[in-house]
Amino acid sequence: MRKMLVAAALSAIVLPGMAAADQEPALDGEAKLAILVDGLVEREPVSCLATPAMASVVEGTAIVFRRGNKLYVNRPRSGTESLGTDTSLYRKVYGSQLCSGQALELADNVAGTPAGYVRLGDFVPYEQVRTSAR
Repeated sequence: MRKMLVAAALSAIVLPGMAAADQEPALDGEAKLAILVDGLVEREPVSCLATPAMASVVEGTAIVFRRGNKLYVNRPRSGTESLGTDTSLYRKVYGSQLCSGQALELADNVAGTPAGYVRLGDFVPYEQVRTSAR
């Protein structure tokens, strides 16, 4: 009886892991970023950006800021390891813009505690190409 209980307990642990291994692998940050900018045209990087209304974190890779119809991708100079799926920007912005070299604090969305910081790089704008109507 004891062997059956141990076997049942082990199967409860091992089988879900095996099922997860059969599923498609999760996309890494680079793949997620590629999907976000797919079909958009990259423009010349800018060093500062007016404080954006919306920002999202791409795990371990970048911060994407949305202003109007443009996306601005910022690949931080340092701290990318702190960019996780459960982190958000906790910014203390002095002035009306974010600039390359500026440090931003991150917060853990679940625990509500500090989660590290990033030092911003340049902001690379991406936008849709306008086609002329005939």
